[in-house]
Amino acid sequence: MFWGEIMEKELEQYIVDNIIKWGEENRDNFPWRNPDTVYESIVAEIMLIRTPPEQVLSVYNEFIESFPDFENLNKTGYNVVNKYIKKIGLNWRTELLINMSDYVVNELNGEIKPEIKKLVKIPGLGEYTASAVLIYYFKKRAVPIDSNTIRFINRYFDRSLKRRQKELKSIYDNLVPDNVDKSVIFNESFLDFMRKVCTVHNPECNNCPISQKCKYYNN
Repeated sequence: MFWGEIMEKELEQYIVDNIIKWGEENRDNFPWRNPDTVYESIVAEIMLIRTPPEQVLSVYNEFIESFPDFENLNKTGYNVVNKYIKKIGLNWRTELLINMSDYVVNELNGEIKPEIKKLVKIPGLGEYTASAVLIYYFKKRAVPIDSNTIRFINRYFDRSLKRRQKELKSIYDNLVPDNVDKSVIFNESFLDFMRKVCTVHNPECNNCPISQKCKYYNN
């Protein structure tokens, strides 16, 4: 292993260890992070699209109580479902959830397998939301790429990578621990870290546990 590779591995470990340590005290315990069913996990991820978790929390439990599974949701009309969705906005999610329930009930017979290639075939589940379902319900290692991931990598490593570039996913893939349990904790901690510290505007660099080696902060 070359010296540069050693230094790179040390930096990756530094980031992982410190974000996990930060998460021990600052990670949020949202109900969708330990869902009872894959349905609950999927509903949460659809609700969380471009919507703050605190806002989702205000309707999530009520929604699950009213529509406890895909079968129940599939029997419900648009207006009834939309009564809940309109509270958090982006009403197109109502039709998406109904179409999704129809697919799961009639095409999958209610059986959803923990495989990314099969999850993304469900209408409305993109690669990021499918990865989140793998992490939070199936408790599997996954590499979710979203605006948070892009912002962090471009800031921390002083890059200008775009969402579809393979290098972006490769960098984050190297950060996510191989150990499954640790990878879940890291992904949870990272998401909260980006929401609370490495924010879009006015990041809290002085409260950042990894700012010492951050190019954005040091530049």
